[in-house]
Parts: sequence; structure tokens; C-alpha cells
Amino acid sequence: MAQDYAPEWLEVEKELGRPVPSHDPNPETKRPPIDARFKRLAAQWQPQIQSVKTRDEKVNDNVTARVYTPEATGSLPVGVFLHGGGFVAGNLDSEDPQCRYIAHHVPCIVVSVAYRLVPAPADIMVDDCVAGYDWAWQHAEQLGGNPQKMFVTGGSAGGHLSFAVTDRLVGNPATRNHIQGCVIYFPLLLHPETVPQAYQHLYKSRAENDPDARFLDTKSNYIIFNQYGFHADNPGHFPLTGNNLDKFPPTWIATGGKDVLRDDGTIAEAMLKDIGVPVARVNYPGLPHFFHIYPPLEKRITFMEDLVKGVGYVLSA
Repeated sequence: MAQDYAPEWLEVEKELGRPVPSHDPNPETKRPPIDARFKRLAAQWQPQIQSVKTRDEKVNDNVTARVYTPEATGSLPVGVFLHGGGFVAGNLDSEDPQCRYIAHHVPCIVVSVAYRLVPAPADIMVDDCVAGYDWAWQHAEQLGGNPQKMFVTGGSAGGHLSFAVTDRLVGNPATRNHIQGCVIYFPLLLHPETVPQAYQHLYKSRAENDPDARFLDTKSNYIIFNQYGFHADNPGHFPLTGNNLDKFPPTWIATGGKDVLRDDGTIAEAMLKDIGVPVARVNYPGLPHFFHIYPPLEKRITFMEDLVKGVGYVLSA
């Protein structure tokens, strides 16, 4: 219920409006309002870290990447960033302020990947993100980075794709050592119908948060699943149900207490911990999915500071 949300978040809603979940199955009509919100909020983000230099690079015929280079010198870590937007929206500009923040404060090279969106199927999106990651690994030294200190990061859809990219990389002996960390926030990781039985007692956030959800709810999730090509029994789409978890690098997860996806992260933490993978999770009580993009919210800076610490955690664990 609304009274369970953090007071600071409810004040932000009074100013900027409540982000209502979209149940529109048509990507062509669903995309513009999401992109417009990203653009509006990105323009309000402060501080805009202009000291971080950017340039766009062509990965292949389908994928473009934006490289963020901070003022720091030396052989820096490299983070491959995958934007959010529900698999239907988002672009290289959507989370530009956040990419600048990560590049400046870690410090590290950030390579933000513009993957194809729906109607491209789920497998194509992962292919594009893996191609972006491989490009970053191959060009790491040229970019001023260290290919032995690479991580993948993203939130929501980007969190899902980051986890799927990690799964692809560690599942292939040729690329298993190309990734040292996975840093994800508010990720979609589970299909409600295939939650592992041993962890179903932890899967409470949909029932608790669905009736008053912001950004997305279970109905909007099922639109993604059913119309965008995500299959419950495909471990390539839901790697938590696959066979590669024991090969995962150190992982950091952030969850929102009022997010319907909160316990996707809760269960991922439990499963990784149970098989001995170094993992840490931070939860933000009273806050919804993807709250960190809202500039008036002071907690966004706490989140970004924690995210930087999360990068440090996975690279040193």
C-alpha cells in the first residue's frame, strides 16, 4: 500500500507523478513514453560529470557502444553497461548520467551497449550484449583498460541481460576468464512458474507489492514473457535455473523493498551463496523498481555510492 512507501519517494511522486505499470503489448506505442521519461529525468540529473569523455563506436552492423573515459590514468577496470527499459525502450542516452558517475567514481572505463529491442527476441538481445562485451574485452587495452578487471552491470532489463551475459561467458571455456564480476540492480531473473522449489519460500515480493506496484507489475511482466519470447523453461532466458551458477564470478545485487522483482534478487543471492559464489546484496526498504533514475530523490546518490562500492566488491572478492 502507499503508506508502505518511503515518505521521500511519495514526495517525489507528488512532484513528478506516479510511474504506472504499462500493460500495452504494442512496442511501437509503449516505447515513446518510456524513452521520454528517461530523457526528461536524465536532463535533471545533477551533478552532470562532464570531465568524463565519451565517444561512440560501432561493434557490428547491429550494435553500437558508447565508451566513457574518466580523467583517471593507468590501466583501469572496464565495465560493460546494459541499459534498462523493459526490453522495449532505452538507448545510449537513457542512463548517460549514471554511466558518467560510475566511470568517474570507480574509476573505470564504461562501455555502454545499445542492444536491439523488441520485436527482437530475447536470444538476439543477449547475442547483442555478448557481442558488446566481447568487443570491450578485445579492445580493453586500447581503451585504457585492463582486460583482467572486467565486469558487467545494469538494472531491470539491463540486470537481466547482465546476468544472462555472465551465464553465456562462464558457460563457455574460451570466455570463462573474461569476466571478474556481475553488478546488477532490480533485475528480472525468475519466471514465477519456475522458481526453484527449495527457494519458493523466499518468493514473496510479487504477492506483497503487486497490488500497488510502480513501474512494472506481474501483468506487465507476463506481457514481456509471452510476447517478447521469454520461455519459463529456457535456462538461457532464466540462468538461475541453469547449470552455470557455480562458475559465476563475484556478484553484487541491489533490490528495492517495494519492487515486485525484489525477491528475484533475494533468491539469486541465496542460490549463489549456497554454492559458494561470493555475493552481496543491498536492499532499499520502501523504494520501488528503478527508483535511482529520479533526480529529486536523495536516496539515488546513496544507491550510486553503493553501486560504486559494489564494483569494488566484485573486483576484489
